[in-house]
Order: sequence, then structure tokens, then C-alpha cells
Amino acid sequence: MKTLFFMKWLVLTLVILTCSQQAILAQNVTDSLSQQKTAPKPKVEYAPTGGNNSLAKQFFSLRDKSNSYQEYKVIKQTSLNTFWKNVQDTLTQARKQLQAIQGNTNSQLQAVQAKMDGQQAELTRLKSSVAERDEKLKTIAYNTDRINVFGLNLLKDTYIYLNIAIISILVLLLGGAIYKYKDSNKVAVSKVNEFETVKSELNGCRQKLRERETVMGRELQTERNKIEELNQTIASLKKKVH
Repeated sequence: MKTLFFMKWLVLTLVILTCSQQAILAQNVTDSLSQQKTAPKPKVEYAPTGGNNSLAKQFFSLRDKSNSYQEYKVIKQTSLNTFWKNVQDTLTQARKQLQAIQGNTNSQLQAVQAKMDGQQAELTRLKSSVAERDEKLKTIAYNTDRINVFGLNLLKDTYIYLNIAIISILVLLLGGAIYKYKDSNKVAVSKVNEFETVKSELNGCRQKLRERETVMGRELQTERNKIEELNQTIASLKKKVH
């Protein structure tokens, strides 16, 4: 866009400089004509403006081929009119070229503006697409970094640390339970052993009591037998006495 404006400005500057130079030359020629003596106007014959001679070359040729009078130049009116006609034709052609350049420049500007509008629309679409893609990437990154646990979105690092803490607490509780179980088991085994010892002693005492009861029962039966024998002896003695 800047290059196009620069080219337009450069072309316009060159055209304006050319027109200004030609206008200055024409003004100088007009001043020279006003200083000449009044003479009857001959029939003006315009020379063709074709060829590759520029106005500057025509001016220098007109000056060099003209007669000199003191510090003045005597120029034929026909030649001067021809040069003036060439100046006007050149200016007209320059104006047409300028208008053509302006029209072409305006067309190019419109084409460039339309292209810029299309590029702006494409840029807007790309920005929207990039923004949508960034939003999707943010959503993916958010979902990647987080995990849903019981309806709570937790960071995966937080979830890992939380699991480590819970597992550590459970391990400590399990270790405490195992320690308590072993300690209780030792106490239970000790109590069972004591119970077995007491039970064994109790069974021994019971066995001794049974044996003693048996012995005492036998002794009692013996004593009863003796008493029975004594009673029978006494009864027989009583019979004998009577």
C-alpha cells in the first residue's frame, strides 16, 4: 500500500515539474512577444507536433536559430505561435496522461482496497479461528491438568498428593492395627497359656480330690463295715446275755 502511494506521488511530482517547466518557458516566450514591435499578423501556420523533440529542445532550437538584436532575440511570430501550440498540445497531452494515470491509479487503489478488504476479512476470520483454537487448547489443557473426583475438579498433582496422604494415613493406621493385634495376640496367648495352666492345675486338683474322695469313701465304707460288724457283735452279745 505504501509503495503504491509512493509511486503515485512520484508520478504526480514528475508531471507537475514537467508542466511547471513548460509553463515557465511559455511565459518567457509570451514576455518576449510583448516586447517586440507591433507588426501585422501573418497567417499562422502550425507545424506538426510529431517527432521525438521535447519542448526544451524546441525552445533551444528556436532561440539558437533566431536573430539577435543587442541583448534581445528576434523570433518569428509563426515560429513562436508554433512553439506555443506545441506547448499547449504538450500540456493537453500531459493533462490527459495525468487523468489516465489518475484513473488507472484510482482503479488500482480500488483493486488494492478490495484486496485489502478481502485480506482484512480473511485476517478477521483467521483471528477468530485462532481465538477458537486457543480456547479449545485452553479447555484441553484444563481437562488434561484436572480430574473429576466426586464432582470436584482437582488438579492431578493435588489428586496424587491427596492419594499419597490418604495411603500414608491408611498405612499408618494399618501398622498401628497390626501392632495392636500383635500386642493383643501376645496378651491373649499369655492369658490362654495361663488359663491352660490354671485349668491343668484345676484338673489335677480335681483328680486328687476324686482320688481322695475314693480313698475316703473306701475308708468310710470300711468303717461302716466295721460298725456293722460291731453292731452285729453287740446284737449277738445281747442275745447271749438274755
